[in-house]
Amino acid sequence: MTRFPFLAALISAVFCLTQPVWAKDDIKASDTAWRISKVSGDAWIEVPNREKMRLMRNRVLFPGQTLITSDRTRLQLVHGKQRIQVGSNTVLSLPLLQETDPSHTRILQTSGTIHLSVDKQSTKHFSVETPYMVAAVKGTQFTVSLGSGWADVRVHEGLVEVSNKLAKEVFDVAAGQAISMDLTALGRKTQHAVKMAFFDRGEDIVQGSSPSHPADQPQAVMDEPQGIVSMIGGMIAAMTLYVGGMINAVVQSVTGSITGLVVPLAQKVQNDGTLHFLILGLLAAVTLVCVIGFILYRRKRFRVDLSRTRL
Repeated sequence: MTRFPFLAALISAVFCLTQPVWAKDDIKASDTAWRISKVSGDAWIEVPNREKMRLMRNRVLFPGQTLITSDRTRLQLVHGKQRIQVGSNTVLSLPLLQETDPSHTRILQTSGTIHLSVDKQSTKHFSVETPYMVAAVKGTQFTVSLGSGWADVRVHEGLVEVSNKLAKEVFDVAAGQAISMDLTALGRKTQHAVKMAFFDRGEDIVQGSSPSHPADQPQAVMDEPQGIVSMIGGMIAAMTLYVGGMINAVVQSVTGSITGLVVPLAQKVQNDGTLHFLILGLLAAVTLVCVIGFILYRRKRFRVDLSRTRL
């Protein structure tokens, strides 16, 4: 009888000692997870040593998982008051649970574009880490983009501290400002570190020193009309389009008129149940025309034969 109370107390003690550890792990996982609130297009979640899962609304991105979007895809990640708008061809992930600090949110981005809205706090509690730069904030709205040969951070509200991981550089980027890196030098043999370029509102991010987004690039000069030949070619093309449009409009008008006359008549005949009478009438008319034609033909032949006999 004395063994059972001792055994029960031992089990209770072990449970009490282990429960806080489990609860702590569960809280960390839930605190660092992001929920997909909106999705348009195709996206997947990759988990180590498992097949990637197709992303759906209300699915949760947990620590150690990677989010991948395809072309023409937009989605939104939600974590408390924080929002991340994820664009097309973007790859981002959450750090492993053992590498996570509950007081500091980290987003690991390797490509694409994300727009972030972070709640304001007194300390730096949120950062986006790329292979080339780190953007740390207390609370703001900003965009991080990584492309082929360029990377930039654009601040829409608040203040962002951007650190260059390839050189000892740190910039404070305010609202309306941007900072960019030209990564094309990474593929060349150079002893100079890749520097960041700082831009104020209204300034263009120039290709070569710090490329901008492809959508911001002006059209190539070769695409612009040049000289008299190009002008004449443009005028001929415009006239061709105009004449073709007029011809197309006339054809459509005639076709529509004929259709408007024939289709109602056919529907009326079919609805009245007189279709077979119309067919019989057409057959009778054709037969009558054939008989009259035959009679006229025979009569002409008879006159010809009669004239030959008299001769």
